[in-house]
Amino acid sequence: MRIQSPVMRVSKKYFIPIAILLLIGVDQISKYFVQSKLEIGETAFMLKGGFGITYVINDGSSLGFLLAWKGIRPLVVVALILVLFFVCFGYRFYVHKYRESRYIKLALIFVVGGGIGNLIDHAALGYVRDFLAWPGPGTPNFADIFASLGLCLLLIGLIKNPKTNRNLLCIKSLREELKDIRAFFFFVRNDIANLFLERKGEGAVRNRGG
Repeated sequence: MRIQSPVMRVSKKYFIPIAILLLIGVDQISKYFVQSKLEIGETAFMLKGGFGITYVINDGSSLGFLLAWKGIRPLVVVALILVLFFVCFGYRFYVHKYRESRYIKLALIFVVGGGIGNLIDHAALGYVRDFLAWPGPGTPNFADIFASLGLCLLLIGLIKNPKTNRNLLCIKSLREELKDIRAFFFFVRNDIANLFLERKGEGAVRNRGG
């Protein structure tokens, strides 16, 4: 039987949060650097293929006047937090129901890292800083790339798992789909309850020790 050292167990335990923090750091540092060097609309360079660095801000006005309205921005932040919340519990539910997957783990890291990167912009500035010009639509940033890569890894992970591949092929019946959704919400409820119980137990142990 293979025995893991304490260092390996700790590094494995904290791999996901450390990786997410690194992605957030890359995103925020790159945004800060571009913002400090360029004016809005200014281009640092542009290659022949259409790739380059152009600093723009996205306040949601391109998606409609509703997102550009300042009163709805707190709701956007709350919505993003809820999405990230369900993404994290979705990963825990997947591991609980099926198995741990390298693709699903990396998908979680990239989606959450990218999501938090843009969430920081929304919460602190009210807009998102973009600067990666490319021939396609829009001007993304590293957070957008991380989130898109995470979604691709998620799709690969679901396809590689025969059980979840049935969902993608629409083989499962509506009753089975509803059963899975109900099981997910029960899992989230129980997981949150267990988390509070663990915290309460740790607090009681510290009080007795003091």
